[in-house]
Amino acid sequence: MPGCHTPKEVLAKAIYLSTKASGFNPCESYSSSYLSQIKPKSRMKPLHRLNIIPSLPEQLTPLWDLGHNLWWSWSKEAIRILYQIAPEAWIASQRNPRRFWALLRPDQLDALIADEQLRSRIAHVVEQFEGYLSQPTWFGQTHGESRLQVAYFSAEFGLTESLRIYSGGLGV
Repeated sequence: MPGCHTPKEVLAKAIYLSTKASGFNPCESYSSSYLSQIKPKSRMKPLHRLNIIPSLPEQLTPLWDLGHNLWWSWSKEAIRILYQIAPEAWIASQRNPRRFWALLRPDQLDALIADEQLRSRIAHVVEQFEGYLSQPTWFGQTHGESRLQVAYFSAEFGLTESLRIYSGGLGV
């Protein structure tokens, strides 16, 4: 139809008019400046949230596990490797390993597996991580086989920028 507006403009106008009892003709002439001022009266809430979990090749699954532990955030070598894999994806993920893996394309993952030098560096970081996990902890030594679990959370320090903490102006 000649004179019709784009679907986005029609939708914006329809949302705006949904709270009013006036008619709406999508082909009526509206100036673009008028349409840009239209703001919906209410926001729709999402019905569903979809989390996409990437399927990593078997050789890279230890790095997925590493992303579930904050150990990587104080390992300079782990951070360096994640950055070198794909600098733009690392920055776009806000330096979050779990988001990072979701941003990589299959061809990038295949290139990682083919790069022998990078694979050996990844294996070294994974070995360091596994060594860290296998070390005895103070709690384990003090309380032995106790089933007691303790977690201490303090909003007075920042761990990493991918773990957002907004308190007391810290804003990491």
